[in-house]
Amino acid sequence: MASTEPERPREETDRRYAWYHLSAVDEYERDGDDHPLWRIADVAGRLDELTAAAYLGQTRQASETDLLAALLVVKQLQADLVDAEGYLLEATRRKKGCR
Repeated sequence: MASTEPERPREETDRRYAWYHLSAVDEYERDGDDHPLWRIADVAGRLDELTAAAYLGQTRQASETDLLAALLVVKQLQADLVDAEGYLLEATRRKKGCR
């Protein structure tokens, strides 16, 4: 009989739930995939703690879920920051054209 691996927590596999896991905000709108109200500040503190602990090799207090959620949040932030850069560049161009 083959054993089945236990299902991973959503926080380890879904970027939305990873964000909720690290967030300092108590509740998010959990409907839909859009996250216009997600703010970097909401996860910055916990992400900073986990990153510093990983850098220093002191992750004993962090769970595997914490670390995997942090990785997913970093991937989400990478994508979001690329988008943010584009929005800011376009806004700057428009502003410059208004002078």
